[in-house]
Amino acid sequence: MFWPRGWRWGHAIGRLGCFAAGCCWGQECHRLWAVTFTNPVANQLFGTPLNVPLHPAQLYEAGAEALTFVVLLSRFRQPHRAGAILGLYLLLYSSVRFVVEFFRYHDQANPFGGPLSSAQWIALATLLLGAWLLARKSAKPNHYSASKTPLS
Repeated sequence: MFWPRGWRWGHAIGRLGCFAAGCCWGQECHRLWAVTFTNPVANQLFGTPLNVPLHPAQLYEAGAEALTFVVLLSRFRQPHRAGAILGLYLLLYSSVRFVVEFFRYHDQANPFGGPLSSAQWIALATLLLGAWLLARKSAKPNHYSASKTPLS
């Protein structure tokens, strides 16, 4: 499997872009690490609340996705079954997304009238898919080869 250079940190970098733009913001927060957006363009484009301390949900997710990348890369370099890396990614990312959603602001009503957001229901479904991919048996493991898979 070949991973182009730009894909490695892409998901984490994308969340840094969300932070810079002011979208995907968190709920109101009065902790030391709260962030306050002041750019009126963020408010015009995304409805970002201005001058209100918020959870930096984008940064929570960016950090977790960077850590997920490190875990996946370490596993990728070891022998693994077909689908195991994808399964691990789905398991890790879904877990992160499920937790981060508790800190994000949600404009829409939660489905089924419960406490979980739409993204959390999707995260639960993909978590189950990831667990299934990790648990299933395949005929033989894929073996990593530095000569066949340029990662740097």
